[in-house]
Amino acid sequence: MKGIVKIAITQPLGVSTRQLTLVRVPSGVSEEYIASKVQPIYKKKGSLKIVTYLSPSLVTKGEGNDTTSLSCLAMFESLQLKAELEKTILSMVEMLRSSGQNSSSLYIAVDLKDENFGNKGCQGSFINGRKTCYTAHDIIQFLKKIRIEREATIYLTLDGWHDSLNSLTEIYPNVHTKETLVPADKVVPFLSPETYVYKKIIDYYICSSSDIYIPAKFDHFYMTVVGERIATGERIVLEPAESDSKNGADYISPYMLRKSHYAYSCFC
Repeated sequence: MKGIVKIAITQPLGVSTRQLTLVRVPSGVSEEYIASKVQPIYKKKGSLKIVTYLSPSLVTKGEGNDTTSLSCLAMFESLQLKAELEKTILSMVEMLRSSGQNSSSLYIAVDLKDENFGNKGCQGSFINGRKTCYTAHDIIQFLKKIRIEREATIYLTLDGWHDSLNSLTEIYPNVHTKETLVPADKVVPFLSPETYVYKKIIDYYICSSSDIYIPAKFDHFYMTVVGERIATGERIVLEPAESDSKNGADYISPYMLRKSHYAYSCFC
């Protein structure tokens, strides 16, 4: 981003040290939105902390959602991992790739979190009549339905373990979580409650680099991982669905089939 965006490494002189006013701004808003919603607050307060969030409508390519070269740089080139964290993640990915029973064994990442256990976490998760959240039991049945080989290596984004997953290890014995992969000397800096953000980063990169990615919930994390996979050429994303088909190709993400994800505007 050097020469494109001016970034202050240290806080400029004259900027107030008091707590900044937080303003939430959706990604991709117009100049008119900034002028009417943000600028008045800035004029009144003098300094702001702006938090942006990605609206689902902006993830899909379409009229009015044109992606500029600058936004592509910001999304896919502006942030880099610290050396220690990058080395740890690469070692975890290598462990996943080498832990299969043979060289052709698949490495599958499943985004499965606490909210996917039991039925309460997925209640009411429908968009236009389509289910957008699946329980741990649903995911186990989905893996069986599409006939994922027993030799496959499966990574779960879950923190810790749930006894209900014991049935998964009976079918697929090579199952891993962060806790089974992170080196002992990296547990405190990367997996402690105080460094929770590192857990999300680890999950993000492991899910982005897997042979197959399966989301249990179609949320913001899912959308950003899909974008990263498009950027790096890892295209196989399977969305669970209430279908009788046993063919994995029938569950490929619509983002991939229709090339409708905003990342395709950056990587033709």
